[in-house]
Amino acid sequence: MTVSDIFNGSIEIENAIKYTKIRLFTAALQTSSIPVEELLDIEQNWSIPSSETVGGPSWSYISAVCWLYGRMIHEELGGIPIGLIVSSWGGTPIELWMPPQPLHDCGISSEANSEYNRDKYTCTFSKMIQSWREIWHERTNTITHIQFPFGFVQICCQGEICATNDDAWLPLSISDKSHLIIILRIRNACTGKSIYGIRYLWHETPCSYKQAAMYSITDTNLTSPPYIKIN
Repeated sequence: MTVSDIFNGSIEIENAIKYTKIRLFTAALQTSSIPVEELLDIEQNWSIPSSETVGGPSWSYISAVCWLYGRMIHEELGGIPIGLIVSSWGGTPIELWMPPQPLHDCGISSEANSEYNRDKYTCTFSKMIQSWREIWHERTNTITHIQFPFGFVQICCQGEICATNDDAWLPLSISDKSHLIIILRIRNACTGKSIYGIRYLWHETPCSYKQAAMYSITDTNLTSPPYIKIN
């Protein structure tokens, strides 16, 4: 869901111009049967926050949760420049976000039988995280740590099925240096994204983003990815 669709969207859009050190990018919804090196299309190229770039067309740009979470991190870090990349497609299975080899490792031979996979958390989730880390590590010339922190959110299981169904919960040992936030459903989940954005900004997160190399204020010896100034 985009910022323009949430209940306080008009306020967020109006204030967006204040955040001159944030950059926004949204990948377009495109599919490919093989891994690609370049994006097939771009929904929103790198942009500075404004009423136009934050308040884009519904379900186009920019993701409400991404903007709210990123904006609050930006403020918590004292205004340090950050880039927000949106690559999302609601309702898609995890297998569609994985390279061929991790799928093979989990016993999935093709997308055709992905819907029959019932081992999503113990294999596919950990393999997806591992593959993403390896790719980021390689493509940033090893600047990005091979075990960089990975965070994700799980909607709390509700109802009687939760008491007996272990598949409804994510194992704590899913991956090293990963952190999980469990959220409760809210009545107006479709428009109340600001609540989720606040929940994602976990002040006690084990990720310790304030100590990350690229955000560290005190430690200048740690390497960080190169920045390219635009606009």
